[in-house]
Amino acid sequence: MARSARRIAIVTADLRPGVGGIGDYSLCFAEGLAQAGVTTGLFALAAQGDAEAGLLSLPASLNPALRAERASAALLSFQPDCVFLQMAPDLYGPAPLPLLAGALQGQRLAVMVHETGALLSDPPEQAGGDPSFFGALRALQAAMVFTTNPPFQSALAAADLPSQLLPLFSHLPVSARQPGAWLDQAFKEAGLAREGNWLLIGLFGRVRDDWSAEESLGQISATAAELGRQPLLLIFGQSQLTAARLQTWRDRHPDLCFLTLGSQPAERLVALLNVLHLLLTPTPLAYLGKASTAAAAAAQGVPIFVGAGAPQLDRPPAFQGAPIIPLGGDLRPALAREPGSGPFRPQRADTIRRFLVALDLQSEQGPGLAGLAGQCDLERQAGS
Repeated sequence: MARSARRIAIVTADLRPGVGGIGDYSLCFAEGLAQAGVTTGLFALAAQGDAEAGLLSLPASLNPALRAERASAALLSFQPDCVFLQMAPDLYGPAPLPLLAGALQGQRLAVMVHETGALLSDPPEQAGGDPSFFGALRALQAAMVFTTNPPFQSALAAADLPSQLLPLFSHLPVSARQPGAWLDQAFKEAGLAREGNWLLIGLFGRVRDDWSAEESLGQISATAAELGRQPLLLIFGQSQLTAARLQTWRDRHPDLCFLTLGSQPAERLVALLNVLHLLLTPTPLAYLGKASTAAAAAAQGVPIFVGAGAPQLDRPPAFQGAPIIPLGGDLRPALAREPGSGPFRPQRADTIRRFLVALDLQSEQGPGLAGLAGQCDLERQAGS
């Protein structure tokens, strides 16, 4: 019989939105739990909190023992049935175990591993293979360790840690919003006509030094020519694309146009996804599960062209059923579709259900989360 999911405490290092993504994820997950009828507490243990939202923090300048003592007292006061710890290498400092072990002592624990950065660029045995990181996970004695990427789950299993894949959902809301004057202005400043025979293709993800874009760009160019359209790559996010490399692309693909938009706030990203014919990413499919913007694209039905990696690798669960196109795949259906036409696939409710079922906090036959919506009780607290 499933336990009653009455109170869950989400513990993270930072709850400031837009800082590293883990705070956004924690806030969004808490809201999803609240919509499922779960009383949810938010606790920030390391970095600054948001005073306007009533969030306090335990700054790193405090004595580690005092931080652990205060965090433990705050959790005991909240009386959670389960603690959901957000964890990444060095998220709580270079030696997080004493703080976390002290704060979480006696709590039923689940861990979400945010394998940001290293795993997206290195093999999992290197990215997550630091014995101290796996050692810290093992010492916490979590009931379950969640991850969004199949390769990292394999590494967790090899380390004899109880693990399960949990689909990523984006903190960006699923919306039919359209871009406003800001995109028109970006076109104007680049000397481009906003209305035209464009195929709008978003380039998202870190452009690694070892990523060869030639096959991807060449395939886009050839398909656009076949359709009689002009391809325009909108480069957004923290791509780390150098001016020299972009110029090389321009020289080698004179039929392609490029427009660099940089990092944009959430409401603009949502609107931008609704005008894209295609999203191109240099991140291999197996490691795409940690990319919130890619999850948002999947939720809004934007086809994703994966410009690197082996197409036969397992999809992260967030992209099951999503329109994924590997290198060499047929781009014509994606480029011929009407942007913003969906299908829209909100993902958070399914992720929350999987989380509760994995921890025996809700049965598979239990009421759907939609039926519980409205029974919300979200307590924004912090360990202080």
